[in-house]
Order: sequence, then structure tokens, then C-alpha cells
Amino acid sequence: MTRATVQSGRIVLPDGMSYRILVLPNHGVISLPVLRKVAELARDGATIVGPRPKESPSLSDDEAEHQRLVAELWDNGRVIADKTAREVLQDAGIPPDCEFIGGDAEADLDYIHRRVGEVDIYFVANRNPKPERLTAVFRVTGKAPELWDPVTGRRAFAEAYSEKEGRTAVPLEFPPCGAWFIVFRQSSAEHPPRKESNTSRWVTLREIPEPWRVTFDPRWGGPGTVVFEKLESWTDRPGPGIRYYSGTAIYETEFTCTDQDLSAHGTHLWLDLGLVRELAEVFVNGRSCGVVWAPPFRVDLAGAVRAGKNELRIEVVNFWPNRIIGDASLPPEKRLTRTNIRKLTPDTALMPSGIFGPVQIGRLE
Repeated sequence: MTRATVQSGRIVLPDGMSYRILVLPNHGVISLPVLRKVAELARDGATIVGPRPKESPSLSDDEAEHQRLVAELWDNGRVIADKTAREVLQDAGIPPDCEFIGGDAEADLDYIHRRVGEVDIYFVANRNPKPERLTAVFRVTGKAPELWDPVTGRRAFAEAYSEKEGRTAVPLEFPPCGAWFIVFRQSSAEHPPRKESNTSRWVTLREIPEPWRVTFDPRWGGPGTVVFEKLESWTDRPGPGIRYYSGTAIYETEFTCTDQDLSAHGTHLWLDLGLVRELAEVFVNGRSCGVVWAPPFRVDLAGAVRAGKNELRIEVVNFWPNRIIGDASLPPEKRLTRTNIRKLTPDTALMPSGIFGPVQIGRLE
């Protein structure tokens, strides 16, 4: 705050960030140094909103000066005390910078906005561990929204959006705890909306059948390579070497792609793992197709898949509690872990681990 100045009514920081309004905290106390800065900004034309402070939190502050500045700011109306920041902006004809329409009552999204020259960049995050579908409305017009995936780095112009009264509405779908960057920089006339939705639809071409060869590292109590006749949690297996396993397990199998698959969908074939606990790296024919750690657990097979037989390897990593829980029932000399965590006991519930599937080859359209 000490670095802030006022330019054309906006509060500006040396790094270029600027704000229309300064909102004071609602706890009834402001120190004298802060109050002096607030007074300076107010005299220079800044719009300031906040309740009248009752006192200073510091015993060393000059009480007389503190009271004089409070009177100067609040008694003379330099600080707006009877309205919220939203009400002040609405009175000035300024709509919300970003708001969300639709979704359910439990929807919990947050955003941050910055400008770089003439480019507007919004980061919008879903704070719920469940998917959300709604419309985000941004105080930008005349520019086409680009959707940037912060996980994969993929970006494309939104296929669906609308402009009205100086704002742009973009329908968005978020995975659990997912996010989007929405970037406005190119003319909407050059990239007009073409569809009613920005959501890609998953189309399954085939499911990769069981069984799977799964290898658990013997150095961490694993049994080596075993066969899974079906995809299930490691904690549902009978042997302690898998039930209490923590670390990396390697799933291996083969699948076939036809020439028709590749000619029709070659650059758009994807592998969907269904549900994974907790993260996985996918290899096709020895080539890494990427690491997945959040829904949807899906990787692009472009450049790795080929016509005919393909080798599939998936390295899955879970969390540590299962190994610690298993060790808790063993004598110290047989334990593989040492920790000062005491809340994990032999009776603690195990954490589901592994690939649950279904594992599918498909495309997005």
C-alpha cells in the first residue's frame, strides 16, 4: 500500500497493477501510518470504501492525529462508509468484472483478472471436488475468448460465447477442482461464435479388456508381477504385499488399432483411464503420453499409437498411508517405513489405490 499512487482516479502500483477502489478492512481499527496513506490517496482523488475506524491498534500512535484524520476522511465524505464496493461500482454504471450464472447452490468458483497491455487474462477456478457447468460473464467486449487449459497447456478460441451490453458470456464446464484461463486479445469479428457449447463430448471407440499384468516393487513389500483379472483397488486384494502397498505399480497390456481408426481419428485418439487413485503416467509403445493427476484422467495418443498391436504401460502412484498402516502391525525390524505420524494405526481405513477404469480408447468431438 505504501507504494500506491493515484493516476486519473485509479490507484496504481509501480508494477502496473491498478484498481478503481480501495476497500478498507471491516474490523474497526486502522493504524496511524495506514491512515496517513489513506488520507494521501483520498486527497489525490482515490475512491475509498470502508467503515469508520474506532481506534488504532497501536499504543504508540498519536491519538490526536489519528482522530483528526478520521474526522477529515469520514466526516467530510472522503471515505464512503454507507455503501459496499459493489454498490459504489453499480452506482457508477460499472458491472461486475466477472460473475457466474447457472450452476447449483453449492457452486464455489473464484477468479483473478489482470491486464497486459490490451490483453485481458482471467483465471477461473472451481473450488469444489465435483464438476461444474455454468456461464461466466466477463466485463470485456469486442474480443474473442480463448480457452487455455492450465493442466495440458492446450488452447483454442471458444466455440460458444455471446456479447451484450459491454460484456462477454462464455459457457464453461469445469472438472472437479479444475480451472481455465480465459484470454481476450483478438477481435471477436475475426473469431465469431460457431456453436452453443464449449464442451467436448467423449465418444468411446472400444474398451481395453482385462486381464492386466501389474508389477509391485518387492523392495517396498510388493509381490512382483501379478495378474489382475479385473481392475480393482489394491486394498481389495487379499495379500498384504498389495493391500498395504505404497509406491509405483506398473500396469501392462496390449491393444489394437486399425488403419481405419488412425485414418479417421489418428490425431484425435485418446486414452481415458476412468478413475485413478492417485496419479499415473501413460506410455504407448515406449513413448510417454503424459502424466494425469486429476479428472478426467485422459491422455492424447497422437504420435504414439500405430496401426496394429500397441504396447500399453501405465505407471500408477498412490499415497503413503497404506504402507504406514501396514507397517503399524509389524514389529519394528520388519517395517519398511519410519515416521513420527501416530494417527495411522492398524485400524485406520486404507486409501483406495490403483486404476479403477474403465480404460477406453475414444475421441473428443
